[in-house]
Amino acid sequence: MSAGRRIWRGALLATVMRIGVAVITFGFFAVLARHWGVERLGEFSSAFAVFVMLQQVSLLGLHFVLIRDVAKSPERARELVSNLVIIGLVIAVVLAVAVTTVSRLVYPTTLHLSMLLVGVALVPSVFTTTGEALLIAQERLDTVARITVTESLLRTLLWLTMLAADLGVASLIVALLLCRVATGWVYWSRAEGLSHQFDRAAVNAQVLRMLIKASPPFFGILLLSAGVSRLDFLMLSAIAGPIALGLYSAPYRIVEGLLLIPQAVTVALFPYIARECALAPDDRRQYSLAEPQFAFLATAIRASLVLGLPAAIALATLSPWIVPLLFGGAFSDASVVLVILALMPIPVAIDQILGSLLLANHRQRADLLVMCACAGFYMVALAVLIPLYGYAGAAVATLLTSLVQLFVRYAAVMRTLRVGGLLALAGRPIVAAGVSATVAALLHARPFLATVTSLMAFGVCVVFLQVVQPHEFRALRRIGLARFNRAAPSEVRPAVEPE
Repeated sequence: MSAGRRIWRGALLATVMRIGVAVITFGFFAVLARHWGVERLGEFSSAFAVFVMLQQVSLLGLHFVLIRDVAKSPERARELVSNLVIIGLVIAVVLAVAVTTVSRLVYPTTLHLSMLLVGVALVPSVFTTTGEALLIAQERLDTVARITVTESLLRTLLWLTMLAADLGVASLIVALLLCRVATGWVYWSRAEGLSHQFDRAAVNAQVLRMLIKASPPFFGILLLSAGVSRLDFLMLSAIAGPIALGLYSAPYRIVEGLLLIPQAVTVALFPYIARECALAPDDRRQYSLAEPQFAFLATAIRASLVLGLPAAIALATLSPWIVPLLFGGAFSDASVVLVILALMPIPVAIDQILGSLLLANHRQRADLLVMCACAGFYMVALAVLIPLYGYAGAAVATLLTSLVQLFVRYAAVMRTLRVGGLLALAGRPIVAAGVSATVAALLHARPFLATVTSLMAFGVCVVFLQVVQPHEFRALRRIGLARFNRAAPSEVRPAVEPE
C-alpha cells in the first residue's frame, strides 16, 4: 500500500476506533446510571478511573520510544520489546501493591476488593500497551482497531450480563480483568506478536539502564497530559461549584468528541514523522515546512486549517440550537461554551503534529518544558477567569491555553530543530476564516442561513486566495505513490539515542 493511503487509512481507522470505544463506554455508563444508585455508580467510576489513569504508567511513557525507534529501525524491535516488557511488568507489580495498599487507607471497605482487582489488571495491560505500540510503529492500525473494539464490545457484554444479575461492583472489575488478560494474550501470541519479538538474550542491564534513564521526560509528558486534561473540571468545581461544572461539562463533551480526531490522526502520522522527518543531531541548517522533506506534514497542517476552520465557524454558529437539542433547554445559556471552544480542535491538531516532530527528533525534554509552562499558564488563567466569568471563563482559559501551547511548541520547534514556515502555511486559511466568520456574525439571527452562507464565503476565499497550492497536490501525489522502503538491518545502535 502506498505511503499516503497507509497514513490516511490509519488515521481513519484510529478515529473510528477511538470514537467507537468512547460511544460503547458512554452507552454502558448511561445504562449503569439508570440501574444503580449514585453510591454504587460512584464506586465503579472511581475504580474504573484509577485503571484508566494507570494502565499506561507501567511503561513510564517509553511506548513513545518503541514507536519512534521501531518506525525508523525495525530491526530494533526485538531489543526494545524484550526490555520494555521486563520494565513494564516490574512497575505494574509495584503499582498493583501500591493501589491495593492506598485503597485500604483512602477508600471505603466496599471498594477494597475492586481496587485489588484493578491493581492485578495492570499486569496484563503491559502486554496490551506494548503490543499496541509495536503495531502502531509498524503502521498496522487496522489490527489495533479490531482488537480494541472487540475487547470493548466483549467487556461491555460481560458488564451488561453481570449488571442484569446484580453481582456488584467487584464483578464488573473481574470482567475488566478477564478482558485485559484475553487482550494481552492476543497481543502476545498472535503471528508476529510479542512472543516472536521477546528474547531473553536481548534483555541486558545496559539497555535497561538506558531506557530507565531516558524515561523521566516521557513519564512527565504522560502525567501532564492526563492531569491537564481535567484541570478545568477540577478548578471549576472548586471555585464555582457543581452547578457551573454541570453547565460546562455538557457542551464540553461535544468538543471532547471532536478532539478524538486530531489525536487519531497524530497516532497515524507519528511513525511517518519518526522515519521521514528526523534530522541529524548536528544539523544546524534552517528548514521550512514548505520543503519536500516536510511536504506531508505541511499538507496535514494545512488540511487541519482548511477543514477545521469552516467546521468550527459552523459549529459555533449552530451552537445555540445544538446544545439545547442534545442536553435540554436548561443548558441553553451554556451554548456559549461551545461557541468559545469550537475553535479548539484546530490548534490542538497542529500542536500535536509539532509535538510529534519534537519527539521524533529526540527533543522530549523540550516538549516536557513546553507542557510544564503551559500547565502553569492554564492554572493561572483558570484561577483568574473562573471567578470573573464562571464556566464561560473556564472555556476562555481552555481555548487560550491551546493557542498559547501551539505557539510555545512552535517556538521550541524553531529553536531546537530550526524548522519554521508555520505562519506562511496558516496565513491564507486564517484570512478566509476571518471573512467567513464576519458573514456568520452578520447573519447570526438566522443560524442555518448564516452557516450555509459562511461556508460558501470560505469556499470562495479558498479559491480566490489559492489557499491550497498546486505544488502541494503534486507533493502529496509523489508521497502517495512512493513505497515506504524499510531500512536493511544495520549495525546495532543504542536503544535510546542521547539528546
